[in-house]
Amino acid sequence: MPTIVFLASLAIYLAKEFTTPLLYGIDGPYYYIQVSHLLTEGFPKYSDSPLSFYILAAFLVMLKDVVSDVKVGSAFITLLTVYPIFFLVKYITKSRISAFLSALTFSLSPLLVRMCFDLIKNSMGLFFLSLTILFCYLALEKRSIKYSLATSFFAILTGLTHILDFALAYGFLLLMLLLNIKNKGYLKYALPPFTFSTILLALGFTVYWVMGGDPYKGISFIREHIYLEKISLPNIFTLNNVLTPLLIGFVGVLLYKHLPSDAGRKTILTLSVILILLNIPVIPKDFLWRFNLMSSILIPIIIGALIGFIGNSKVSFWYR
Repeated sequence: MPTIVFLASLAIYLAKEFTTPLLYGIDGPYYYIQVSHLLTEGFPKYSDSPLSFYILAAFLVMLKDVVSDVKVGSAFITLLTVYPIFFLVKYITKSRISAFLSALTFSLSPLLVRMCFDLIKNSMGLFFLSLTILFCYLALEKRSIKYSLATSFFAILTGLTHILDFALAYGFLLLMLLLNIKNKGYLKYALPPFTFSTILLALGFTVYWVMGGDPYKGISFIREHIYLEKISLPNIFTLNNVLTPLLIGFVGVLLYKHLPSDAGRKTILTLSVILILLNIPVIPKDFLWRFNLMSSILIPIIIGALIGFIGNSKVSFWYR
């Protein structure tokens, strides 16, 4: 089922990508420069979170053309996210239909389309972010140190891909740690991913090439938000963009208790809270539009969990 979604959506995205010989997006040419320089000199031209450029360079072995490489490689990696989303929702809800609808919702999300064509590195990071969320859930559900270490590994890959994806992963791991801080049975599985992510963040601030100085963007956001810089009342356009994510986030907060497992409940609660926080209308506009696009990965998971809850409720009702 996820493979059907993956192949169909990949065909749609690539059909659009190849309607022009140029690279789409705000920074499309930037990827051409970075990948080309990596292939000729052995490293990207500009300091930035490096993993996406190395992944794209690997695709060039097959495609032999930098423009095609960036188009195919970025769409392929981004849409692989349907697999972690499918299995996460399937494990939480015990429903393949809910999981299928979640994967489909993600792949066809207008927010994802915008991100995939405009913000390539950001969209590629969603794959590692979704794996971080999936394996964190599995670590707690199965009480497995193996899955906890896998969570740590994918959180690090997220940080090496894009700072906003990493910020969401870091926030998710922090909230999951706080929710389990009094439960020693869960704490030892929630602590390692947060610890490794904190170490990576510290390296990002001190070793410039690790994350290209991206963590300082977070400092900029905090400074603007705390000191009320660039904050204004939201307009109709802003409210229209954030209304649906806010609504889904609040519904997730209200209904998470009805999910069958403790790890599933905590996962959906955490993702719902993050979805709300990312779409608060008073966030500075130069950050809010980027934060709003991150709803593309949160909304499908929460919707899938809610569909599964409704479906399971109906089954229980009829059996009664």
